[in-house]
Amino acid sequence: MFKSLKVRYIIILIICAGSAYLFYPPKEKINFGLDLKGGMHLVLEVKTDKVIRAEVQQYGERIKRLMEENKTAYTQVLAEDTKITLSGVPEGQSEATRKNLKDYFGHYFDVSSKFEGGAVSFTLNLTAAAVRDLEQTTVQSSRDTLERRIDAYGVAEPTLQLFGSTAAGTSNQIIVELPGVENPEEVKTLLKETASLSLNMVHPTAPYAASLDAINQFFGGQIPGDHTAVLYTGDYSGENRGEQEKRYIVVQKAPVITGKHLTNARASQDSSLGLSRPAVSFTLNSEGARLFGDATEANQGRQLAIILDDKAISAPRIEAKITDSGIITGIDSERESQLLALSLPSGALPADIVILEERTVGPSLGLESIRQGVNAGLLGLALIVLFMVFYYRLSGFNAVLCLIVNVLILFGVMGYFRATLTLPGIAGIILTIGMAVDSNVLIFERIREELRWGKTVAAAVDAGFARASWTIFDANVTTLISAAFLYQFGTGPIRGFAVTLTFGLLANLFAAIFVSRTIFNTLLQQVQIKKLSI
Repeated sequence: MFKSLKVRYIIILIICAGSAYLFYPPKEKINFGLDLKGGMHLVLEVKTDKVIRAEVQQYGERIKRLMEENKTAYTQVLAEDTKITLSGVPEGQSEATRKNLKDYFGHYFDVSSKFEGGAVSFTLNLTAAAVRDLEQTTVQSSRDTLERRIDAYGVAEPTLQLFGSTAAGTSNQIIVELPGVENPEEVKTLLKETASLSLNMVHPTAPYAASLDAINQFFGGQIPGDHTAVLYTGDYSGENRGEQEKRYIVVQKAPVITGKHLTNARASQDSSLGLSRPAVSFTLNSEGARLFGDATEANQGRQLAIILDDKAISAPRIEAKITDSGIITGIDSERESQLLALSLPSGALPADIVILEERTVGPSLGLESIRQGVNAGLLGLALIVLFMVFYYRLSGFNAVLCLIVNVLILFGVMGYFRATLTLPGIAGIILTIGMAVDSNVLIFERIREELRWGKTVAAAVDAGFARASWTIFDANVTTLISAAFLYQFGTGPIRGFAVTLTFGLLANLFAAIFVSRTIFNTLLQQVQIKKLSI
């Protein structure tokens, strides 16, 4: 196949020229990884326990509504962790209740029952499959939200990868690599902030209180079931202003609107009191505009709490009907308003985020890594060239030309895929150079062997390539399999090593078998040598 030298030359020329075109200019085609460009490496853990408990609580509320709709008597619905207990169902209504529970909730819960104290109690345990689905959905949603925030922040070529494992067998960690980040603390705040926004009506008569006990006392022992107390961090008025570090206000549990109704948010200024203070202006979608308009029209004169991450940051009084836009006040700094404007449109994180690991690489260290990596590569290349020319004489130049073609194709493929070059990736390139020469060594030694057996140069070259090619192919394929596992299960830098190693091995097969054979054929057919310098 391809015995014509002209056809071989054309193929080699097209591949080399195409590789050079794909690689040039290198600054635009090759991205530097975190360890070369500098930036942040974070390992984040998504805390799914709270989400699962909240989901079970919601199902508990649905069971209450189901019982009331069916006019079924019961004494208590208790939701805790991954279990819901429905107790006190009369024996005569137990079969219908069992059927309803299995019909409505059997896809998520295992339903069991027992007779005690003259009534039937039902236990609903969240299935392992449901736990796994909730964890997967929560982690994937968190990853997507983080990606939107990072994109809005303006980080080029970020990497977000799911990692780790929970008891249910799902990934619960996210590896985040952000090259070129200059303010790590600000980025950590952006990533960890839940940015859960809701606007809730404030109770019309409940006071700002210094403690939850004071609020409970105001209501005669317990806050009404449709209201809750939240920490208030905004301005307030009263005799003891400034003396208490904490204040609580009572708001309706059901929000007027939430962050999901926002279509846009931007940093702005609040000039309502004659002072220019940081704020965030927002616009609402059609559903949010309708809900907000109805609530503000019906509650003029009342306070509306702006609750961010379970804290009321302000509670302005509604002066008129508001529909599709508004402003969030009570923000401490302009930069905080900018970060909040980035976080809100990207959505609230569905779960809390914990930073398990953090590494920061400075740009100067990255440049030093590049310099050392390039120096190591050039030194290794020079030593290999000297050895091949010294040991294999003129045939050593054959190996050097193949090595140049190999590296050219490697960088061309990396340029085409816009691959990210990391420090382990440079190590992969150096390893590729060594393996490329190893392929030539196998071929050359086989040719030497054939010559010692008295074969002609042409016969020795044919036999050398025929018998060494399968060995080279097998060795490269087994290494490719290892590289595939490294890429599949490794993280950023390890993946960089796997990528360069894979591209280098594929280029090596072409250079060692096709290009090297073409050079030997040229010597045999055009120069017609009688003795091979090897």
